[in-house]
Amino acid sequence: MPYKKMNPKHLLAMLAFFGMLLATAVHLVGATFSPTGYRVRPTRNDVASTALEGRMFNEGDLVRERSQYGQRNFVSVGLSPTVAASTNLYLTISAGTAFINGYFAQVTTTTLISATAATTNYAFLELPTSSNLVTSVRYTVNTSGTNPSTHSFLLCSFTASATSITAAVDMRGLTPFSSVPPYTIFTSSGTYRVPDSVTVLKLTLVGGGGGGGGASGAGGTGSNSTAFTYTATGGNGGASSAGGGGGASGIDGSVAANGIRHGGQSGQSNTGGLGGGGTFLFPKYNNLATAPANTGVGGMGGSGGGGGGGETIQYYVTVTAGTGYAIVIGNGGTAGSGATVGRAGAAGLAIIEY
Repeated sequence: MPYKKMNPKHLLAMLAFFGMLLATAVHLVGATFSPTGYRVRPTRNDVASTALEGRMFNEGDLVRERSQYGQRNFVSVGLSPTVAASTNLYLTISAGTAFINGYFAQVTTTTLISATAATTNYAFLELPTSSNLVTSVRYTVNTSGTNPSTHSFLLCSFTASATSITAAVDMRGLTPFSSVPPYTIFTSSGTYRVPDSVTVLKLTLVGGGGGGGGASGAGGTGSNSTAFTYTATGGNGGASSAGGGGGASGIDGSVAANGIRHGGQSGQSNTGGLGGGGTFLFPKYNNLATAPANTGVGGMGGSGGGGGGGETIQYYVTVTAGTGYAIVIGNGGTAGSGATVGRAGAAGLAIIEY
């Protein structure tokens, strides 16, 4: 077949058509662009811009991975203080394991740590570093309560006399991977130190119950309980004659910012009336030997009305890790006096979970 020269206009039209098809195919399939620096690990094919980095999984990689999942510092087992096994100015710390800023740290032996005499000491498990790499494991003790370094974790505070250890307070942050979250119950006033790396707590706080009225004297009002910036009001005392004290301020089930307030129940108004209920305990606490019963309940009247129950509040609280907060537990109201006396109200309590 003889060669026939193509019209230039037809050639341009054909090229434009194939160009349009190519552009459409790229649009449908999607364009790809490779970064100049990358690493996917661990990969057998060494997918990395620098040789062998795709196959390696080193210390920094593991720590960063754990930290990105929001894992906080905690003790998984042991590392608890024991005063009974201590002598002179030494405190015994048991063997155990902890996670500190993504590192798994294990101490396989019992250790004696020394205290500064005549003051309160704080014991930390620390992972000292050099050039951002952990070099050893050690206990650090100071009297300020300040974490000695980034990779450190408070275990306890302990009080020393001039010659011996007199008391120790367990301050370990425990594992969050439990059906029952770590908690502390206060039945008397004290200080709560927030565990390291914890920034949000759940607070249940109950005011003291009012005292029951006696034959010739009204019951006393229960004291308020306070924790962080919150107050649970104490219950009113019962009257010396028939007519019980009302509950604390607040309405059952009322919703407040970040929490709920429950007013205590009023005591019975008849002579010798029962005290009002102060609070309930969550089901998971009911089987614990340390869970106090009848918290914040008003006292029963003698010849008067029963006292009112203390108020219960529940809040989620934003806190600063490592900081100590005062917890004040309200006393129960005093019993009404007379030939037939009332009963004192029950004290309040605080339950702190994280």
